[in-house]
Amino acid sequence: MNEQRDARLLIAEDEANLRLVLQKELQRLGYRVQAAADGEAALRKLEESNVDVLLCDINMPRMDGMELLRRVHERPNPPEVIMLTGQGTIETAVEAMKNGAYDYLTKPYSINELDVRVRQAAEKRNLRVDNVRLRAQLDRQSAMPEIVSQSQAMNEAIRLVERVAPSEASVLITGESGTGKELIAHAVHRLSNRANGSFIDLNCAAFQETLLESELFGYEAGAFSGAKARKLGLIELADGGTLFLDEVTELPASLQAKLLRAIETRTFFRVGGVRKVEVNVRIVAATNRNLDSVVGDGRRNVSRGSTLSHQQFSDSPGAIARATRRCRAADALHSETTGRRESSRGHVGRAGKNAIVHVAGECPTTAQLSGARRPPVQ
Repeated sequence: MNEQRDARLLIAEDEANLRLVLQKELQRLGYRVQAAADGEAALRKLEESNVDVLLCDINMPRMDGMELLRRVHERPNPPEVIMLTGQGTIETAVEAMKNGAYDYLTKPYSINELDVRVRQAAEKRNLRVDNVRLRAQLDRQSAMPEIVSQSQAMNEAIRLVERVAPSEASVLITGESGTGKELIAHAVHRLSNRANGSFIDLNCAAFQETLLESELFGYEAGAFSGAKARKLGLIELADGGTLFLDEVTELPASLQAKLLRAIETRTFFRVGGVRKVEVNVRIVAATNRNLDSVVGDGRRNVSRGSTLSHQQFSDSPGAIARATRRCRAADALHSETTGRRESSRGHVGRAGKNAIVHVAGECPTTAQLSGARRPPVQ
């Protein structure tokens, strides 16, 4: 049986013959159908049982369909409502849709037409209910399920993330490759007020410099050869959410300056565009490079290029937490091989407008354990 045709329906119709015909025909199609003679009776039935779709006549005694529609949408998790009327006008249809009706049918209508509308309405409600259920499950889960920690330093880093995440501060995450910078970025997003928004990530080292600008900011039709239509950039797609820039120090200097301007003003121009685009996006960036060495790197104009990665994220009072992401298997291997766990120290300062989180791999790899760099047993 079609899942949507197993939906629970309630018919609110004052004409007894039409109500009986609708109930029988819809039951024959496989729906579970109840019927009510007026709006007040329909409300009582809604109190007694869950309903997926309400078929509601507009002209009924005691409580008309419009009032029933308003009362239904005052309830938590209301059914989808299809309005039925024999005297339909454009004004009535518009009012019904504004009050939350899913659809509007004018009599006479065929059973096949009604069947299609009911199945579509039931499918929409099922998606809405599933969405609420899944969001509730996510809310019950930890925001950082992938991060396994037994060290004081990591606990301090997590506390820093929990303190910084609800703010609008831009965040720079530094640390060696493989220490879990992207996991920290996801945690910042999940714990923020933007958790329901998009999390868009870009590996700045994976694109040629000529492609990075159009990938990040998008472009207008005709901006360059082959640009046949407008393309939205990642910063625009992340509007209302978080944009994660991995290996941010690989951005060319000119692009870092443009990105800094976009962060400060929350506006930017698409490539080839002449109109400003407004965005509300939070920037979380990561790098595996030492910021001081990047500033002194003569291979590019990093005195300007480091503006984003150094000044923007650490010029105001910030916080550094030396931390680790432990993997259960690697942690167990470390314990068996060395007979102890490495201790580490961390420092968590005051979280200001911007923050730096330093992630330092504490847990040795299998190669390190088997090689000459094995830590001595104490």
